[in-house]
Amino acid sequence: MAEEWAFIDEFIIIAGSNRYTFGVDCEREILDDGSIMEAFVVVLTDESIGLLEDIANSDSLTCSYRLSGDDDVDGDIYFVQDSIGYLYESYVDSGALENDFSLMKTVYSCEIKAM
Repeated sequence: MAEEWAFIDEFIIIAGSNRYTFGVDCEREILDDGSIMEAFVVVLTDESIGLLEDIANSDSLTCSYRLSGDDDVDGDIYFVQDSIGYLYESYVDSGALENDFSLMKTVYSCEIKAM
């Protein structure tokens, strides 16, 4: 929650040696107390599922992020690595990587750059 709109259009997170940039569509709302909220959903595809693996294998419990828009907001996110690792392993074990989710990559874009 904030007092001014950031007009977020990208969510950038650094995990391991990669930077993941997700294009996002924000929903914006003015709350009863006059503060504002911008909310979005990040969808992991076969292309971006490596984010979970990078978090699980990281030496750090936090990842740096940026909410990019008219006003950038930087911060850190804390992750429970065992839970993230379990989620990633479950995804791989389910055979999901063998499916064709190319449409998902088009709708939910993610650019991955090695750092």
